[in-house]
Amino acid sequence: MDQIPPYEFQKYVFAARAAVVGCSSFELLLILFGSLGDSGFLSKLIYFLVLGASAAVSAHNIALNVDGRDEIKRALSSTENEVRGKSAALVLVPPFAGVFVFLCVSGHAFFSLFVLIHVLASVGQLGIEAYEVIKYGNLEPKIAIVPPADKAQKAATYDPNYQTLNQVNDNVFTK
Repeated sequence: MDQIPPYEFQKYVFAARAAVVGCSSFELLLILFGSLGDSGFLSKLIYFLVLGASAAVSAHNIALNVDGRDEIKRALSSTENEVRGKSAALVLVPPFAGVFVFLCVSGHAFFSLFVLIHVLASVGQLGIEAYEVIKYGNLEPKIAIVPPADKAQKAATYDPNYQTLNQVNDNVFTK
């Protein structure tokens, strides 16, 4: 092997997302079939919802080919809260879900193995996307707001469109 293979962002991110979807789905099946017997109903429900959100977000990102780099840029530079929240959720839900379940669940070795793979894949994916944004992306907004050159400049007092509208108004309503 003479040379290191080229760095292919799309291939690595797809593999990480596929691993997260696979691990999250398998963890959901393990929860459904009762592998966490010592946990209460409420804790199983919370784990199920969190892992379901992780699987859904990762599957959504794969299906729509969402670029995490653009989502990170939007989350950091957008002024609209809805856009920022959606972008942050698309990027941060899988790592959050993996770390949350990893910290809360212990005792079942097979389940913990898949949770560990889930955490490593989702944090690795987030790391790759953040690396790309830091190295290649600029976080400046794409629309530049430029103030007028002459701040003392005022609007023209004579507007031909207004004069035409005024004449039409006089002709129609005064007769």
